[in-house]
Amino acid sequence: MEAETPAAKPTAPEKGVRCEVCGATLSDDEELQVHLDGHAEQAAEGNAPVEPPRHACPYCSVSFETPEALKGHIGSAHGK
Repeated sequence: MEAETPAAKPTAPEKGVRCEVCGATLSDDEELQVHLDGHAEQAAEGNAPVEPPRHACPYCSVSFETPEALKGHIGSAHGK
């Protein structure tokens, strides 16, 4: 009898909601609201809001300054 090989883990995009301020992916609307409250507190303290990422990974919450860096990340981290 042959040993079964484990199935590859899917690399589909994460489910959830993405923060429009920083690009983070949160599990649901409630978690997003708590996260957004943190951004509001930063703004109230006089901290500048975080700019949206220009090259956000569609599979996780990481973002990059260049499309080349994003492409490299997707290839190495997500096998695409």
